[in-house]
Amino acid sequence: MDSNLARLYGHILLITRGKLFSFARLRDIIAFNLGGCQRLIDAYRRPHPIFASITDVSTPRSPGTEWNDGHNIILDSNGLTITLDSLCKAPRLEISHDHNDEYFVSFYRAGAKLATDTIPLQPTTAGGLKVSTIDVPPVVMASGYDRLDIFPGAGDGMYGVGHVRILADSVRGPGSSH
Repeated sequence: MDSNLARLYGHILLITRGKLFSFARLRDIIAFNLGGCQRLIDAYRRPHPIFASITDVSTPRSPGTEWNDGHNIILDSNGLTITLDSLCKAPRLEISHDHNDEYFVSFYRAGAKLATDTIPLQPTTAGGLKVSTIDVPPVVMASGYDRLDIFPGAGDGMYGVGHVRILADSVRGPGSSH
């Protein structure tokens, strides 16, 4: 059974069959009614990642754009899977993402995970999207990659990705960060 579904079932079981006036049951009832289990419900409704091609997500988004703008991809714990048009050996990626969250970027070739890099949680005063440039690990560049997975990590629980671009040049642009 999926771990998110199991946790959701545990909450529902306690709410519907727990001791009538127990603290744990009352706590779960309140939390459930205030949206405390919403991420578990969403994971159950859509237990798979969002799928997109690199073409679908390559239009640059400006720093400061609201994280939940209609053109961005809103993520939950299931993440985002991006397929590339062909095998790629580019040295860097540019990703716009919600500024106050951590993200994990995994590189794949033919379904096998090659490496994972982290975009650390580094909030900005401007808010909204932040554009980060990450270096592709050397082992990944050597073999090439054809898929990227992006998963949220630590943060405020509201995750968004604006764009992902493959950067073939070897010079970082102005204002790039990781």
